[in-house]
Amino acid sequence: MGAPWEAIHGFRLYEVVKYYTEVPFPAVYFSISMNWNKWNSLPKDIQEAIMSVSGLKGAGFWGRNFFDTAKDAVYQKAREGGHPINYYVLPPEERARWLEIGGKPIWEKWVKKMEGEGHRDARAILNAALGMIKE
Repeated sequence: MGAPWEAIHGFRLYEVVKYYTEVPFPAVYFSISMNWNKWNSLPKDIQEAIMSVSGLKGAGFWGRNFFDTAKDAVYQKAREGGHPINYYVLPPEERARWLEIGGKPIWEKWVKKMEGEGHRDARAILNAALGMIKE
C-alpha cells in the first residue's frame, strides 16, 4: 500500500504497519479547488489574499505541514504506543530504474497526447514540473 505520511498519521496506520519503504517519486495528490463562478464573485482583495498563499508558496507550506510534520507525528505516535517502525529508503539507482521503466513511458504518452490536442508547450510543462522536483 502506498500512502503519504499524513494518511498514515490520520488513519493510525502506524498501529498495524511495521515496515515502511520511502519511494520518493514525483506525485501530486493534494489540491484546493473552487467553483469558477464563486471565485469570480469574490472581491479582488479576497482573490489577491488567496493567491498570495497559493502557487509555489502554498505548495511549500502544504509540503512542510502535511508531509514533513506528519512524518514526525507518525514516529512520535508509534513510539508512544510501542509500535515498531522499520524504515527503508529506496536507493537512488533503483529509483532511477523504476522511473525509466514506469515513469518515462507515461510522461511521453502524456506529451504526445497533449501535443496531438494542440498543446505545443506540453514538453516544456513536463520539463518544468520535473525540474521543480529536483529543487
